[in-house]
Amino acid sequence: MTGSLQIKGNIYYAVVNYTDEDGNRKLKWISTRLKVDGSNKRKADKFLRDVISQHEDSKVIFSKEVLFSDWMLSWLDRMKSNVELTTWEGYESYVRVHIVPYFSVRRIMLTDLEPKHLQDYFTEKLKNGRADGKGGLCVESVKKHKRSCALP
Repeated sequence: MTGSLQIKGNIYYAVVNYTDEDGNRKLKWISTRLKVDGSNKRKADKFLRDVISQHEDSKVIFSKEVLFSDWMLSWLDRMKSNVELTTWEGYESYVRVHIVPYFSVRRIMLTDLEPKHLQDYFTEKLKNGRADGKGGLCVESVKKHKRSCALP
């Protein structure tokens, strides 16, 4: 993975160059949230180095010993620097409050996960998904959970 700093709207952006699973080259723009001035250039450079390092360190090795719930927690950590903070906070809520508790009890390994397991999870959330125990989640909430079930 390579990258560079770019300026857009008086803000530094880390622009990273990576290859997706199909071998296609992609660019991703990640806001540093740092305004362009002399004192922030070093911070922006460090941000870029951290993003590249984090990506290189996050290569997942799949083994039969990885629980889906553990993989979701690791995915959540990797996503923190790749999405806006509010998006990540939504993911964190779905993963820590709903997805991990459901799947950790069932001890489903990542390599054993099947569509039926996910469908059972979504069905359960529609029936009994509210954190306060008073019924199920609405369809729109369950759709957000589907987007949060980041599968390899």
